[in-house]
Amino acid sequence: MHDVLARLLRDPLTHFLALGGIVFALWAALDTAPADNPAGTVSAAPVSVPDSRDILIDAAEQRLLTAYFTAQWRRLPTEAEFRELLDARIREEVLMREALALGLDRGDRVIRQRLAQKLEMTLREVAALETPTEAELAAFHARHRDRYALPPRISLTHRFVSARQHGDAAAARAAALLHALQSGDDVSADPFHAPGILLAETPDRLARVFGNTFRDAVLAAIQDGQPIGRWTGPVASPWGIHVVRIDDYQPGRQRGFAESRAAVEQDWREDAQAAAEVRRIELMRRRYRVEIAPFDPATERLQ
Repeated sequence: MHDVLARLLRDPLTHFLALGGIVFALWAALDTAPADNPAGTVSAAPVSVPDSRDILIDAAEQRLLTAYFTAQWRRLPTEAEFRELLDARIREEVLMREALALGLDRGDRVIRQRLAQKLEMTLREVAALETPTEAELAAFHARHRDRYALPPRISLTHRFVSARQHGDAAAARAAALLHALQSGDDVSADPFHAPGILLAETPDRLARVFGNTFRDAVLAAIQDGQPIGRWTGPVASPWGIHVVRIDDYQPGRQRGFAESRAAVEQDWREDAQAAAEVRRIELMRRRYRVEIAPFDPATERLQ
C-alpha cells in the first residue's frame, strides 16, 4: 500500500493541481501590483515564503490527498492509509527541499524547462475556466468573420500526361487526349499520384495536390463559365499536363454566428488563454529586475 500511495503522490496530476493552487495565490498577489509599475523593477510586496525548516500540510492539501485517493480507489482512505499519505507527502517535501538546498536544480536545463512548462500549462488551464457571454462570442464572430467562411468546393475528374515520360510530345498527346474525351471515347492516360476523381475539394487542397498553377486554371475556368461536365484543357501542373472535367462546383459562403457558434467559442477560448498567459507572465516578470551583461555572439569563439 505504501508504494501505491507514494505513486499517487508522485502523479503529475497531483502536482498539477497543487501548482494550480499556488498560481491562484500568485495571481491574487500579482493583481494587487500597481498598473503603472515599470517593467524591470520590483514594486509589489514579495510573496511570503515559509521558513525552509517549516512544513505545513494544511487542510486544503489534506483534502486534495483525500480526493485523489478517493478518485483512484472509489472510497475514503482508512486512518492508517491516510497516515501513510501524509508520511509520503512529508517525505517528498523533505527530499525536494534538501535537493533545492544542495542546489541540485541549478544548472540543470531540463529541470528549469520542465518547471517553466508546468507553470505555463497551469496558466493556460486556469485561463480556460473563463466562460464567455453570448455577446462576447457574437462580437468575436463579427471581428473574425473570415475564420468562419466556408471555402468553395470543387469536384472534378482529370486525365494526366507525364512531362517526364513524353517530353516535348506531352502537349500533342494531351491535345489528342482532350479531343478523344470530348468525342466520348474512354481513353487511357498516365498514372498520377492522386486519384482520377476528386470530390468536394477546396482550392487549397487542389493546390496542395496539383500545384498553384493547376488550382488557378480551374478557378479561372469556373469564373469564365466553363460548363459543368465538359472536358477542357490543357491544365499544367509541376508533373505534366492534365485534361480536366469539372463535375460540380459549390461557391463559398459566410457562416452566421448561430451556425458557427461552437467553432467561435473554441477560438474565443484559445485566444483568451493566449492573451491571459501573456498578461500574467508579464505581471510576473515585473517582479524582477533583469540585467543582461554585454555579449556579442559574433565575437565569441568556441572553446
